[in-house]
Amino acid sequence: MLEVNNAVVNRGKITIVKGVSFDVQTQETIGIVGPNGCGKSTLLYSIYKALPLEDGKVLIDAQNVAKWTARETAQKVSVVQQDSSAAQAMNVYDTVRLGLFAHRTLLSFGGKEDRAIVMEALEQVGMTKYAHRPITQISGGERQRVLIARAIVQNASHILLDEPTNHLDLHHQYELLHLVRTLGRTCVIVLHDLNLAATYCDRIVMLRDGQVVASGTPREVFTPERITEVYRVKAVSTEVEGTLHLQFARMDD
Repeated sequence: MLEVNNAVVNRGKITIVKGVSFDVQTQETIGIVGPNGCGKSTLLYSIYKALPLEDGKVLIDAQNVAKWTARETAQKVSVVQQDSSAAQAMNVYDTVRLGLFAHRTLLSFGGKEDRAIVMEALEQVGMTKYAHRPITQISGGERQRVLIARAIVQNASHILLDEPTNHLDLHHQYELLHLVRTLGRTCVIVLHDLNLAATYCDRIVMLRDGQVVASGTPREVFTPERITEVYRVKAVSTEVEGTLHLQFARMDD
């Protein structure tokens, strides 16, 4: 279980996240949504200590994350960041294998068991045939799938994902989020696409100007009135095969 209690995060002298609180139950998937610049990624970074909290705290399994070492954090939390363009000069297999360092010492690293773990993760994300290709020679969407595989290998109980569907076509967007849902992990996902969030998230936390404006199930949060207020677009909600579906239109001048 993950709990964010009254999180306040500054960037420079500007407060970006302003007293945000929410919880994520074990194996639940929470979507963080909101307009550009509302603090979604900043909030996510603060959960795994990439950005410090000015106030508040983050608890995982009732333990304060701020007191953990980097290794202890990596054993509990894996992260799939939005920007995977700054790839290191290694191949796909070795990039995924890095996830094993959370649970291995350098002396125990490698071997047949580790290779099987890495190859199974690559198979889960459909990247087996790219195992020995340089990470710099695959597309942005393929790199995202590689980072998901690395998170799988890391075997942390919590996964944080910042816009994991960036650069993916429609088919792979749905395939990737379906995969995330089947991993049996506690997930927090920052998403721009509200329909993807409605389809794959158990609950939604909607931010505006660094604060929570709504929290609940997709049907509770994604009302046409609230979407119009927060996103400044017209919205119509319908049911498509039992799933909430949203359509948008530009506001009249």
